[in-house]
Amino acid sequence: MIGNGNWYVVNANVTNPNRIRVGGTANIILCDGAKLEAKAGISVSDGNTLNIYGQSADSGELIANGLVGFAGIGSGKSVKAGTVNIYGGTVTATGAQYGTGIGGGYMGDGGDVTVYGGTVNATGGRLGAGIGGGENGSAGTQENGGGVFVVIYLLFLIIMGIPVLTMELAVGRAGKGRWNQGVHISMEEPSLEKLRENQGGLSRVQEAWNQEDGRQDRRGVPEGNR
Repeated sequence: MIGNGNWYVVNANVTNPNRIRVGGTANIILCDGAKLEAKAGISVSDGNTLNIYGQSADSGELIANGLVGFAGIGSGKSVKAGTVNIYGGTVTATGAQYGTGIGGGYMGDGGDVTVYGGTVNATGGRLGAGIGGGENGSAGTQENGGGVFVVIYLLFLIIMGIPVLTMELAVGRAGKGRWNQGVHISMEEPSLEKLRENQGGLSRVQEAWNQEDGRQDRRGVPEGNR
């Protein structure tokens, strides 16, 4: 059994053929390039906590395979899983039949699983979830600590979005003012006087065209014959 608040450093390739049981809180550090293989998985039942850390390259590995009815990392048959926090490293957890990759075993609830970083590959056995509850067990609580990125994204969206929105509104108002000043559309009906003025203008234009046509017709005709 591991736990009681102790820290365990994996700095080489280690293989454990037996199922590892966590009592209290156990902290495992996966050094870069090292690997811990738990061939029968890791038991973390309700009330117990497993924290998994990596180093800067996150190349340390933890491989856990569950037994029939057991999770790769989590509880066994008809037992609620405890708390699993993953901060780094590469964690590969595979549940056996009826068990989850990380969470509950057969008829076991999923417990609390939070991924803050690293790479997690969780595969459930037949009728078991990757992360959550085993067959006939409830899912429990799963969280992804990557939500910090969403907070940063929203912060930058506010910082950059408000000035851009203000500029767009200012340009829109300025453009609207110039449009109203440059274009005037009259919806009033023309009066009889205006129609006559327009008709007179058209008549004068027609007379100018007729005179021009007459001059073109007289071109090339001797003066005595014009």
